[in-house]
Amino acid sequence: TEGEKAADGTATHTVTVTLADKDGNPVLNADTTKLTAVSDPANTTIGEWVNNGDGTYTATITSTVAGQIGSPLSSVM
Repeated sequence: TEGEKAADGTATHTVTVTLADKDGNPVLNADTTKLTAVSDPANTTIGEWVNNGDGTYTATITSTVAGQIGSPLSSVM
């Protein structure tokens, strides 16, 4: 993410994850509809995942609660 933002439900953070297969190779074409993240706190919205074409995937996060946000990510390939 890119630093502190207001927890106003409007300001967004960008999160980027890297997906790799069991051999450490980047997963270039993951089905982004199968990428899921659970937000904590629950007042957090995670936008749609975007495939960056290099094994990384990006989404925006918006929250109305101040503090750190934890978002475990899972993928079903």
